[in-house]
Amino acid sequence: EDPDSIVRREGKEEFVKRVAAARDFFDYWIERETAAADLNSLGAKMQLARRMAETVSRVHDSFMRGEVVNRVSARLGVPASDLETLLAKQPRERSLGPKRRESEPAVVPPHDVAILCLLALRDEAARNFLLEQNWREVLAQTPGAELLARILEAGLRVDDAASLNAFMATLSPQEEALVSAWLMQKMPPNASAVVEDWWKGLRQAALRRQLEVAENRMKLSELSVGDVVNLQKQILDLRQQLHDLSQFSSARTGDN
Repeated sequence: EDPDSIVRREGKEEFVKRVAAARDFFDYWIERETAAADLNSLGAKMQLARRMAETVSRVHDSFMRGEVVNRVSARLGVPASDLETLLAKQPRERSLGPKRRESEPAVVPPHDVAILCLLALRDEAARNFLLEQNWREVLAQTPGAELLARILEAGLRVDDAASLNAFMATLSPQEEALVSAWLMQKMPPNASAVVEDWWKGLRQAALRRQLEVAENRMKLSELSVGDVVNLQKQILDLRQQLHDLSQFSSARTGDN
């Protein structure tokens, strides 16, 4: 029903009351967008985040845009800083036509993820080290880590050409070009130490993202007392994990 009809029939005050009681548009939009998404899947979550960032980028008021980013961050479990990065890319991405985008190479993973991809593809000891870690959980909290997860999920053997070829056959042409470049790249010396250091950095970044998400959720006004208590415990636990990881790193540096 249009607003004029409500005002004529029930009066301006009643219309104002309805507006005040109405659900916030962005809350409705966020719930509608996330309803059909599998938020346990990193790929689905990041795809949804990119799509929602495109809409949020059209909010011209910077204060309102920041508020919406925080709400999307809390609902998706994606750090607000990652959403801000996606927002920064939107004007450039929207200016490209569909035909141009299809011909572009696959997005190169962040440098730390790319190094771990290289090591997981080329060094058996490094690959085994990664497989022994809680890599699924950490990579689920790491943007741009989808290809690394696929490399670790694949039953490939680094010294077996047939195994590697079978894995390459599952990739898109753009992904295959990336993997081929890693296979030709010079390996860093002492791969075992390198993989441990880069993995530690990835874990720290994942914990910081989780901490940022939890701290953002604490700002939501509709939380119950139980929600607040659970979030406080989660925040303390994440801070302790970060502290322990930093202490372990310092001890290793001292031993060396």
